[in-house]
Amino acid sequence: MEGKASPEVLEALHNAVAKALTDKIVNPDGTLRDKVDPRVLTAAIKFLKDNNVEQNPLNANPRKALDEAAAGLPVTDSPYDQESEP
Repeated sequence: MEGKASPEVLEALHNAVAKALTDKIVNPDGTLRDKVDPRVLTAAIKFLKDNNVEQNPLNANPRKALDEAAAGLPVTDSPYDQESEP
């Protein structure tokens, strides 16, 4: 064996693993895939934890996430939007 890998090789490997996991979880258009192998999710969670990536719930913006989710919903006329007749 030749010794330790160079930082460039390790960075390339790290990027390749991140891309491979992302490709298995996220569609090319950025939406989540419908079915993801639980082992892939477990590997992705471990990868994130091992790299000290975490979401602090105190810094999260739930309104933004809700707005983004609602943006994809169809808009329909609602009976609640119309004035009531006496």
